[in-house]
Amino acid sequence: MTKDRARTGPGHALVLAAGSVLDLDPLEQISVAADAGFFGLGLRLGPEIAADTARLDELRDRADRFGVVLHDLEVIRIGADGEHPVEADALFAAAARLEIASVLAVSDHDDLHHTIAALERLRDRAGEHGVEVVFEYMAWTTPSNVDDAYRVADATGCRVVVDVLHHHRVGGTLDDAATIIDSGHLAWLQLCDGPLIGPDTVDGIIFEARHARAVPGHGEFDLAGYLALVSEPSVISVEVQADARWSQMTPAARAAELFEASMALIDER
Repeated sequence: MTKDRARTGPGHALVLAAGSVLDLDPLEQISVAADAGFFGLGLRLGPEIAADTARLDELRDRADRFGVVLHDLEVIRIGADGEHPVEADALFAAAARLEIASVLAVSDHDDLHHTIAALERLRDRAGEHGVEVVFEYMAWTTPSNVDDAYRVADATGCRVVVDVLHHHRVGGTLDDAATIIDSGHLAWLQLCDGPLIGPDTVDGIIFEARHARAVPGHGEFDLAGYLALVSEPSVISVEVQADARWSQMTPAARAAELFEASMALIDER
């Protein structure tokens, strides 16, 4: 599959996730994603940029110029204190200005019912801006398992991102992923790779997710199996934080490797 086909033609549309390029300025992220061949880019914006309309317009103009879709915006954190996340409204407004459809939320509150109620409020607030809230499940957040993620999606109508690493580290199987995907609750599938047996502590799992993921095809996950579950055309995101590997590569080389590795897996399906 060629880069042009990946961006405009049939098949899956590849998105470079925010976590893969956090060390770059957002304007550089757009250029790197485009040069590598990605259809889209996920952004993670702090409150200063989110409130800077001139900067947002610059980002949108560059994305338009390079032909990159700004796909999703991170991140709203539902706090343990139960308060409305202070960043939420600014991110919803920024997403609307950038013409981004989805804003990602995660919950640090340990109560599932509170998380559901908080997501419902965020969903309603996001709707006022014409955007949607999606969420992730991880070993250290709520929900922290596949069954609860399904319950949250079912209760709130918010779609769920299936990050393959997080899915494995909470004990999820390929059949569990199929249940989420077949239900219509999937927002998008997020690729990386890693060993089947992961760290044995939560701190270790957090470190792996943020610093030691593997490039798709360089680990033991059945990524072809996950890709086979997702009908075409669908968005496939690629998120790899790999400090040791990336320290030896330029950002352009990093993005190119992620693109080529992911496309190779898609072509093999």
